Amino acid sequence: MAEYIRKRQLMRMYNRLGKRDQDRLFSFARFMCQRQGKIKKRQSEMRRAISRPKYQSRSETAKNLRQGNSMLDISTLLSEASELISQHVMEGRDVNEVIDELEMLFQNHYQNYESD
Repeated sequence: MAEYIRKRQLMRMYNRLGKRDQDRLFSFARFMCQRQGKIKKRQSEMRRAISRPKYQSRSETAKNLRQGNSMLDISTLLSEASELISQHVMEGRDVNEVIDELEMLFQNHYQNYESD
């Protein structure tokens, strides 16, 4: 019963905070969970497989991959993904090859995430 009351109190305090402080509190809670190794397991369970449509643009692919791998830090992927997309836009590389490599890129980062 005491745990239930504490959770309600925490939610009330959270709701009284401004957006910026709510984000800080959320970041701190995530940090605490990561220290205990609990959040990583939950996030890996939340990884969603998004089937690839027959016709899909490179930007749709990146968006779908991001949604399916929300636990990954996009900043670590951004440079590599941008390079692949640029190869298609600037150099005329086949879009299907680029999409295949984008999928492999996310898969590799996910495997690295799981092994950490």
